[in-house]
Amino acid sequence: LEHLLQMADVAHLMQEWPTFIKWNYRLFKELFSRHKAGLTSKPSQGWAEGQISFFDGYVLPLATRMSKTGLLGSRGAEIVQCALENRRKWLQDGDKISAVMLSGLDQKQNEDHTLSAILAE
Repeated sequence: LEHLLQMADVAHLMQEWPTFIKWNYRLFKELFSRHKAGLTSKPSQGWAEGQISFFDGYVLPLATRMSKTGLLGSRGAEIVQCALENRRKWLQDGDKISAVMLSGLDQKQNEDHTLSAILAE
């Protein structure tokens, strides 16, 4: 049960790229607003590296453990593959994506515009 709750918390990281990036951007946006309020540091500083570390240290081990339990059936292997693919794309383009996110927020663009720019990469 504990692993299922953990999965629910980070499920977007183990879904297809458009779903992952939408929820990743929403988290970035939330942290950006906290930064503007003086509550946290600017999220773009280290965002790409932090995402890779989170995939490596938490998401991939969790996805692998859940896949091995068999509770998710054939979807177990799929979540591992989606997480690996999202990590690969983030490793390849994470700095550029972070810059697009930050630019979208700085320019007060709507979410769809910023997400379209990211997904067009």
